Amino acid sequence: MKDSEFSPLAAKVANKLCSDETNGNTFRSALLKATQENYKNRESIRGKSVSEWMGLVSLICELFNHLRTGGLPLKPLAGAVYQTLVELLRVEEAIVSQNKDEEEDEIDCFYLNFKTFLILKSVDQAKFDDLVGGIRDTILADNTTGKTRCLLLELLELYARDWNISTDLERYYCDMLADIMAKDT
Repeated sequence: MKDSEFSPLAAKVANKLCSDETNGNTFRSALLKATQENYKNRESIRGKSVSEWMGLVSLICELFNHLRTGGLPLKPLAGAVYQTLVELLRVEEAIVSQNKDEEEDEIDCFYLNFKTFLILKSVDQAKFDDLVGGIRDTILADNTTGKTRCLLLELLELYARDWNISTDLERYYCDMLADIMAKDT
């Protein structure tokens, strides 16, 4: 959980261990209990370490992406996925004390977990629609950075185009992001 880069691998390993016929249910129960405890303490984790907070968000998203019961995603994780993604967007309240680098790191984390949106949409359309509204609101907020706007606008574009993006459009967003980042340095 301390490093979001390991979340995809951790979720795949967890999925494999959960599918074990002998101890799978025991492992899944312990995993979900530990994840739930960390989720409950997410505010203190975020206050202590933004990196650890992003690791928790990534792990929850990746578990939602990989763990299945009866071939379907674990619906109880949908609420945690939605809530943590909303908190990354900071839609409900602006965090004044947060610096620009932390904001952009959190938006990068949000962006990197976008594949979770597809699964969230299939499990809870209302939460998905609220999240899309949150993306829009964050883009329109006065204090949103150019990089954040660019990344979130690309996500909206992906959604509008049913998750398929042309090479030209992808190149446009890459160029736009490069220009924004060049201006920031």
